[in-house]
Amino acid sequence: RKGATYLITGGLGGLGEIVATHLAQTVGPLQLVLVGRSAIDRTKYAKIKKLEALGSRVLYLEADVCDVAQMKE
Repeated sequence: RKGATYLITGGLGGLGEIVATHLAQTVGPLQLVLVGRSAIDRTKYAKIKKLEALGSRVLYLEADVCDVAQMKE
């Protein structure tokens, strides 16, 4: 839905990036919360900027979804 918030695990890895880009292009302005295990680097930063250029607000969180303590934090 337009304006909705979507949580995508896998961060900006292969499938995570594909899903995030598809939603940003087809749904319109929305909020994306991307959760991935690796820290943001230049490549990930560029991908976030690309999603933002499509009108989405992006929050990237570094965490392992299999780690309950990290997800609670």
